[in-house]
Amino acid sequence: MDIFQKVKEVICDTVGEENVTPDQELKADLGFDSLSLVAVVVGLEEKFGIEFNESDLDPSKIIHVGDLIELVEKYI
Repeated sequence: MDIFQKVKEVICDTVGEENVTPDQELKADLGFDSLSLVAVVVGLEEKFGIEFNESDLDPSKIIHVGDLIELVEKYI
């Protein structure tokens, strides 16, 4: 399973959205709020066995699904 599929799985589990693509905006397209973003970040840390630095978790830089994928790639 590739990184996108795992990220998609965490998003699906968190917000219940099945149709997820890397270019979708988390807030506008998937209905994310700040709590959803925190839940997905925690889910990604658990799924990939990583721990993100706080400095990488600036919500103004995590806009699209692809941004989450890039963040995970930075740590694995």
